[in-house]
Amino acid sequence: MKRLTKIIFIIIALSLMTSCQDTQEEVIIKEKPVKTMILKAEQRDNVIQYKGTVVPEDILKKSFVSGGTIQTISVEKGDKVEIGQSLASLNAEKADIAVSSSSSQASAAYQDYQKALDQVNYLRKQYADTETLFNAGAVSKQQVDDLKLKLDLAEKSLAQAQSVYYSAAEQTRYNKTLQSDSDIFSDINGYVVEVMYKEGELAPPGYPVVVIRTEELKVKIALSSDDKNRIGVGDPAFLIIDGIKIKSRVTSINSVPDQDTNTYEAELSVLEPDKFNIGDLIETGIITGSAKGIWVNINYILSDGFDYVYVVKDGRAFKKNVEIQSIVGDKALVNGLDDGDELIVAGYASVSDGYKIKIVNDEDSEDSKEKNDDKKSGDSDDE
Repeated sequence: MKRLTKIIFIIIALSLMTSCQDTQEEVIIKEKPVKTMILKAEQRDNVIQYKGTVVPEDILKKSFVSGGTIQTISVEKGDKVEIGQSLASLNAEKADIAVSSSSSQASAAYQDYQKALDQVNYLRKQYADTETLFNAGAVSKQQVDDLKLKLDLAEKSLAQAQSVYYSAAEQTRYNKTLQSDSDIFSDINGYVVEVMYKEGELAPPGYPVVVIRTEELKVKIALSSDDKNRIGVGDPAFLIIDGIKIKSRVTSINSVPDQDTNTYEAELSVLEPDKFNIGDLIETGIITGSAKGIWVNINYILSDGFDYVYVVKDGRAFKKNVEIQSIVGDKALVNGLDDGDELIVAGYASVSDGYKIKIVNDEDSEDSKEKNDDKKSGDSDDE
């Protein structure tokens, strides 16, 4: 009987030991591994971000005033052009003939005008002399009247000759303009965007033949009405290309919204145009000031109707509600966290409020080193 009692006692003791071991293992399993970082208040720029499109600073459509048959096209799409460089020319034969003809007409009209002017000047002098003689009683009134009639007729002829001459001269100037317009030149340093016609084709008056653009570029963005009131011309900005920020500035903001989108077109300068291509869709940022506070990666912020993060206190994870003030890139300025809070940055998806955690920061991480230094300092004090 005593032996049976001993056996039963041993079995109960073993069961209790096994149960305690399982409980201890459960505690170890419930310690969730996480990584953390110590929060510090920092100063960062407030940035409003938009996507923008790279466009030329200016586009010029070069055309012929008179039109005609294109004789030469001197450039191709993509060519670089300089001020004064010839772009295209018309067959100038008709313009040359017109200039020659109108010049001859103008020359003849000038001679007629000069003759009429000489005649008027002669008759004016003769009329003045005759009036003097009439006053002296040397000539009759009839002689004075006859001379006055001749002068009036001569002055009418002069006015007519003058009108013909001015008309011929104006026609000559116009024809010479058409003659000079038989060539179109670049008035900017830039690039050829498009060539609209081929040699031998008829180019109508005023229709673009060669389209050129400036070397300078700009970026267009569309601002919301709220952001328009926060941004001004001259505000610092940046453009992002291949992950690199390039300085920029706001150069213009349209005061009238687009009727379709109700947004306001704004333009940003491009200081390094060789790094961009026309049509590139790029990220931009406009700096409206700066703010000091706690900035955290937006990936660390969770939500269940309210935004929150997990922080560590006394070896456990605790939920802490936060309020996002602004977002710049992947960082958010938040209220609700304090300088020195230990934020869970990895493993937060597997913890809940009050869970016991185990910090497994990388040994070479800056935050981990700070924590280890603090721990060593504390151990030394304990000793």
